[in-house]
Amino acid sequence: MAESIPFSRTISVRLLRLLLPMVSLALLVLFAALEFRYYVAEREALVDEITNQLSVQEAAFSRAIWEYNDEQISALVDDISNLPFISSIAVYDSGGDLMASKGDYKAVPEAEDLRQRGAVSRTVGAKSETVGELVLTGNSGNIWTEISNRVLLDFLILLVMSGALTIVTFVATRNVIGKPLDRLRDAIDRVDAEKVYTQVEWSSTDELGSLVQNFNRMQQRRADAENELKKYQDQLEQLIEDRTKEATAASTQLQFALDNMHEAIFALDGDYKFIMFNRRYIEMYGLPDGMPEIGMPVQETMRFLAVDGRYGEGDIEELVEQRIAVLRERDEQVFDIETLDGRWLEGRQSGVDGGGVVIVISDITERKKGEAELVLARDAAESATRAKSSFLAAMSHEIRTPMNGVIGMIDLLWQDKLAAEQRKMLGTIRSSAFSLLQIINDILDFSKIEAGKLDLELLPISIRDVVEGVAETLLPEIQKKKLRLRIFVDPDIPARITADQVRLRQILFNLMGNAVKFTDNRDGRSGEVYIGAYASDVTGSEATRVKFVIKDTGIGMTEESRASLFTPFTQAEESTTRRFGGTGLGLSICKNLADIMGGDILVESVMGEGSTFSISIPFSEVPKTGPEADEDDLKGLKVLVVVDSELATGNVSHYLASRDAEPEVLADISQVAATLQSAQAADAGHDVVVFCLTNKLTEIWQVLDECRKVTKGDIPRYVILDDTRTETRGQRPPDMVIVEAAPLMRSSFFRGVAMAAGRASPDINEHKVDAVETNRKAPSIEDAEANGELILIAEDNLTNQDVIRRQLNLLGYTAEIVDDGELGFEAWRSGRYGLILTDCHMPNMDGYEMTEAIRGAEQSTGERIPIVAITANALQGEADRCLASGMDDYLSKPLEMLKLRRALAKWLPDVLHSDDGRSNDEASMDNGASDSAEAEPGDNIEIVTAVPTAAPGNGNGGSPVDPQALKSVFGDDEETFREILGDFVDPATANVKEITDAVEAGDAAGVGSAAHKLKSSSRSVGAIQLGELCEQLEIAGKSGDADTIADLAPSIPAVLAEVIDYIKAL
Repeated sequence: MAESIPFSRTISVRLLRLLLPMVSLALLVLFAALEFRYYVAEREALVDEITNQLSVQEAAFSRAIWEYNDEQISALVDDISNLPFISSIAVYDSGGDLMASKGDYKAVPEAEDLRQRGAVSRTVGAKSETVGELVLTGNSGNIWTEISNRVLLDFLILLVMSGALTIVTFVATRNVIGKPLDRLRDAIDRVDAEKVYTQVEWSSTDELGSLVQNFNRMQQRRADAENELKKYQDQLEQLIEDRTKEATAASTQLQFALDNMHEAIFALDGDYKFIMFNRRYIEMYGLPDGMPEIGMPVQETMRFLAVDGRYGEGDIEELVEQRIAVLRERDEQVFDIETLDGRWLEGRQSGVDGGGVVIVISDITERKKGEAELVLARDAAESATRAKSSFLAAMSHEIRTPMNGVIGMIDLLWQDKLAAEQRKMLGTIRSSAFSLLQIINDILDFSKIEAGKLDLELLPISIRDVVEGVAETLLPEIQKKKLRLRIFVDPDIPARITADQVRLRQILFNLMGNAVKFTDNRDGRSGEVYIGAYASDVTGSEATRVKFVIKDTGIGMTEESRASLFTPFTQAEESTTRRFGGTGLGLSICKNLADIMGGDILVESVMGEGSTFSISIPFSEVPKTGPEADEDDLKGLKVLVVVDSELATGNVSHYLASRDAEPEVLADISQVAATLQSAQAADAGHDVVVFCLTNKLTEIWQVLDECRKVTKGDIPRYVILDDTRTETRGQRPPDMVIVEAAPLMRSSFFRGVAMAAGRASPDINEHKVDAVETNRKAPSIEDAEANGELILIAEDNLTNQDVIRRQLNLLGYTAEIVDDGELGFEAWRSGRYGLILTDCHMPNMDGYEMTEAIRGAEQSTGERIPIVAITANALQGEADRCLASGMDDYLSKPLEMLKLRRALAKWLPDVLHSDDGRSNDEASMDNGASDSAEAEPGDNIEIVTAVPTAAPGNGNGGSPVDPQALKSVFGDDEETFREILGDFVDPATANVKEITDAVEAGDAAGVGSAAHKLKSSSRSVGAIQLGELCEQLEIAGKSGDADTIADLAPSIPAVLAEVIDYIKAL
């Protein structure tokens, strides 16, 4: 029960203490205001009486003052002074002199005096004249006396009213506030004491009544809430009881499960005392009874194990402290423990929030044994993979060697006069040979991918060169099948990107090859193959992504066929292999290569309508160092584009806009002349007109005649995109350029428009490349230098020097020779040469370093000399490395005359001759060579030597030298044949001595270097067995394989001796 409240602290008393001073103060202020008002009124009334008296007495005093009648003045003064409100009176004459006064008159009145002055005037006729002044002073003392009496009465009234207010207020507050509050307090006391919720009776509707009602409602809600709480409490207690039983059962089950675990588990609190453990923990560590127990420090079990020698030798406490230190880290960690009895245990420690750790220990002895067995199995598998790779490499090499011989002999047979049927069969043999080589390459690539050993060689390349190179390579087959080929290379793609050109071409060549293979002309509809490269949108920090699209109108595929499309050795259907051939590896290799490059391949196909393959690959952009080959200046050219297809409109317009030209598209060829005429009339004539029409050459010639009639001056010029391949491409006077449009190469298009606009020089007719005469006498060094055709050869092998010099002389060129890159660089500085042919691997400074040095020095001169690589290294990617170092082209040794002749005509274009006397058969061989899927130098080159390279003892009667290696190049000139072989002996003998000296010195790198030189010259003269042996030694030397060197090196002198004996016997 609450304490009783003292009377002095009741609300009534506190309210009186608050109200009484306030009311008293208010009454005091009220009474003061009333008295002040009374004072003001009385004072104003006194002033009015004095003023009125002045008016009344003015006439009486006027005569008396005028006559100076002192008696009359005195009488008047006495009368006035008797007035109760007059305290003094004074009379002045007109001069201001005091004539009479009475009462306590003072010249300066006091504060309580009310003094009024009135002038005394005399009127004579119409004139008023002041004769004196009357001064009356009233006394306010009476007013203050009256006010004092009134204040006393007011005070008595204030006391009475305060007392009455006190009584009334106390009674009112007690009845209105105190009683209901007392009832509320009593009710609260009962609730507090007896926990009985009662209702307070109060019927008023004021604030206290509302408070009481609210209290009653609160009491009711509280009673209801406690009843509800009691119900929930009963339910909770029942639930706790049930959950306790379940938890007990679960704890029992958990402990049972823990005790039956294969792993040992225990948990420690923040003080590293046991809070949980299972039976497996006791069994695994062989702990005695009573150890551990809940609450026992883990140090006790550790100390037991240390004393038992489980932790090895050492101080017991130090061993225990070492293990406690691990627990203190509380980091999640895994550790292995080897027990003294040879078992392996794995511990997994995890920290617990709030302190403590949980440790799970597993017996991993069997797993360790399994891992050891897996290591052995892995080593065996890797050994098998290496053996398979070595076997595939060896088999690839062994198969390639005779295949190169076969292809070389085929090339030689092309030069003979053959019947048409024989030439047809020879073409089939040649095509089959290259198909077999492609299968060998696919199997080797698939093996590398499968073993995860296919590495990318990233070098700067041009997407345009790659796409157009693939299209050009497949063009003969496309023309053979009379298909239509379309190409588009997005100008928004960076000019140079970093990529593996070999593998990228491999993907595109495979997909394009399939598109050509599975597409035919049918149902009167011309088959079409499309290859395009597009710059995709870049997000965030992603590299430049290029999307390649290969589309055809071929046989298409079903949904089921697409599902297994990229599975190795699988084709769309079984009949595909019978109809079209192939191994089913190509698409699988493409998919894997795209994955390795970080890209993806998607395919869409409709049966009977064709297929579309999309390859999206990210590349890194290479900063530009100079203008690209197709960056012709077309800025500001006004070009009228006459087209008849939507696709051509988009491609051509995009090409022109990318070079800042101003294309205008016209779809109606009949409106060309009128459009040109109106444009010229408006002084907005076109610079160039591009005709991009399908099979409409006849109409174009007619329209050209009309255009020439209506236009003035020498513009516009005309570019004809010829899709029939019937017109000779290039400049055709007076105002026309023919550009091949089947397919339309971007570089050719830009070049053609630039030529038409007079912003580029006419091209050399590439058809004349094969017309370089081979029986022209080589000029003297002086004449060659003067003509800009002197060639510098950088080659360290004497035999190769002799062979290349003779080949150049046979083609009508003159050359000077240096032995290494340093001498080559010095010779170049003389400025005497028009072309450099360089080996890539030479002592002192190799061909790559020499090229980089030359290119660096050329930056200050602005000139650039063509550099062509000649090397025996036929590995894929070698061409890219040559181009990346700054070389312009690439040829492999032994040099084929046809490829050498084309390279010389390409890089020395001014040295063209009228005729080489080639037979039609030879020209037909060039055409047939397109079936081999060769690419022009500088592209992805699959080197296929034309020199037969028979294996030792096979194909040449077991002779150590194959005479066809030289005779296929120089013909049957026996004198030249013997001379070259004679020149081979001394350098080869010196090379063998270098090899033997390096072997004795244990210099593996020296063995590899000397073997490289002897390998190249041996193959050039046809010493195939010696060359193959040197190649194996070169590989062993570079890899430091001492065992292989020891096995092979002793046989080198004997094999060379056989070669020398053969040469001496000639």
